[in-house]
Amino acid sequence: MNVRLPKLFLRIFLPLVALIVIITAAIYYAQMKSAAAATERQEVNTIEFNKNEILREFDSVVSDLMLLSENQHLHKYLKAGGESFLKELEIDFFSLSSRRKLYDQLRFLDETGMEIVRIDFRSGEPQLVPEDQLQNKSGRYYFSDTLALESGDVYVSPFDLNIERGQIENPLKPMIRFGTPVFDQNGQKRGIVLLNYLGFRLLNRITSFTDKYSCRIALVNSAGYWLKGFESENEWGFMYEDRMDRVLGNEFPQAWEKMTETESGQFYTSKGLFTFSSVYPLQQVRISSGGSGEAYYWKILAWISSDQLYWERWKILRVFLLFSLFMLIVIAPGSWFLAKTNLRRKEAERALQESYNALELRVKERTTELNRANARLRQEVEEHLRAKEALRESEQKYRFLVENAEEAIFIDQDDVIKFPNPKAEELTGYSLEELADKPFIDLVYPEDRDLVHGRYTRGLNGEDITKRYSYRIVMKDNEVAWVDVNAVLVSWEARPAVLVFLRDITHQKKLESQLVQAQKMESIGTLAGGIAHDFNNILTPIHGYAELTLCEVPKEDSVHEYMKQILDGARRAKELVLQILSFSRQTDLEQKPVRMQSIVKESLKLLRSSIPTTIEIDHNIDVDSGLVLGNPTQLHQILLNLCTMPWTTDSPNPVPYPSSFVVK
Repeated sequence: MNVRLPKLFLRIFLPLVALIVIITAAIYYAQMKSAAAATERQEVNTIEFNKNEILREFDSVVSDLMLLSENQHLHKYLKAGGESFLKELEIDFFSLSSRRKLYDQLRFLDETGMEIVRIDFRSGEPQLVPEDQLQNKSGRYYFSDTLALESGDVYVSPFDLNIERGQIENPLKPMIRFGTPVFDQNGQKRGIVLLNYLGFRLLNRITSFTDKYSCRIALVNSAGYWLKGFESENEWGFMYEDRMDRVLGNEFPQAWEKMTETESGQFYTSKGLFTFSSVYPLQQVRISSGGSGEAYYWKILAWISSDQLYWERWKILRVFLLFSLFMLIVIAPGSWFLAKTNLRRKEAERALQESYNALELRVKERTTELNRANARLRQEVEEHLRAKEALRESEQKYRFLVENAEEAIFIDQDDVIKFPNPKAEELTGYSLEELADKPFIDLVYPEDRDLVHGRYTRGLNGEDITKRYSYRIVMKDNEVAWVDVNAVLVSWEARPAVLVFLRDITHQKKLESQLVQAQKMESIGTLAGGIAHDFNNILTPIHGYAELTLCEVPKEDSVHEYMKQILDGARRAKELVLQILSFSRQTDLEQKPVRMQSIVKESLKLLRSSIPTTIEIDHNIDVDSGLVLGNPTQLHQILLNLCTMPWTTDSPNPVPYPSSFVVK
């Protein structure tokens, strides 16, 4: 045997084995995925089907309840009474019970709680309860809860087991009570209609229509207690003291946690596949539920155990394993035969193959080069497309930022404005069309143009200058505004340009000017306070010696009048010192009631010596004018300023001296 034959056989056989394994595994995976998806869909359909069955059953019961509450014989009985109408009413109730076979009891109770009509369903047949066996149910919770409702409302009790004489009735009888108030033609509440619905009908309708898996259907209340369980001994746990812990959350804690988080869903746990949905039967009509007042809803769920899922998967896997084994048995002899044929063919072709090796090598090398070139070309195209897309996104982001910026932004190239943003229009008052291609230097305040042009030129020449500075601009309405500028050197359309950011700081400049002025005034006030103290020291001896001289000089002597004028002047100078001290915040001026007549007369006397003698001064002062609360010195100074300010050179608009003026 040629030693190369086994190797050639393995080269053929092993890849075929690997191919069969891969194909089988892929088909198996796809089949499992398809089967799982079909199972999941079928489980969802099962849940939806049973949910709709529950809702239809509730709709049917509520429809029967409303039909009885609106029964014409009932309303005739309420209106007129009488045995004939009562008999007709009993027949209607009896007929409904016989036809529907859904209700353990049909009753009409009057407003006192007394049963008027009662139909019991016993041994598969309806029975009319005699009048002497009718009972008063006014003390039962379902009567008071139903009677308290409004017209059209429906009372629904919790879904539980029927209790007779304090014990759970055997055989078990699941029960839901439906009730609604009855009103007469005058709108008066006359009683209630009550249906005891046999819950077995509802539970028996919860079925599965899947035959592929052993799917198990269950119904639990909002607390997780089994109403229809996977095991019958776990059902109605809340009705038995020894079953209080038999809830869905204890048997399947992980599943119950997920079910409480959402209204419906499907998921896998270590226990298997769970499919569930919340059922709100009371949402179909305007209903008031009895019981604890919690939300009236149930959870309906379908469960396929992990063992069942595993078994179904194993059955599919077994089929594929058998198929793979069969294929291996088939291809083994074929691979051996093919190996022998290939070996003979290879020996015959070896010489020919060698002659083509060089050419084949060159073709491969060329192909490799072409592939590499093609790959590089594709990479370059992709990079170009990515760069183009990035550029487009960058342009969009830049445009958005520029158009919504709080600063005026534009490009200054060749001293011409380009691409101004809306904020530039708002700042300058010019429209965007007017700003476009407008020389930027035209916007600069004339006194600042040399500064701006010089910095612009030095920046373009590459000099290292401060990018941020401030200057003034002239707006369209000729108003002057201060702006803070940040100029950045950029390249625009392959030529140097300046990206300019302008921020209005006019208000800031005004605040800075006010701050400087306030600081100046504070310094002047401090200086004035010091001068006032020194001046007050000089006035003290003048004032004192003037008073002493007045005391020694007779009044008839002209010196007495001169000293009196000196004393008055010293007093006004002292009051002026008080004003200066008040201005410098070193003392407060005293305010007191004063007569303006004396203030005006004294001021005019002093004014006479302050203005040219060619000006005549007259006054017309009402002697009956009242008192004014103020400081005499300040009032005196105000009058002097009013009379002299228009003709002083310090006035903003000085006017020539008049020939006369009158003070009134």
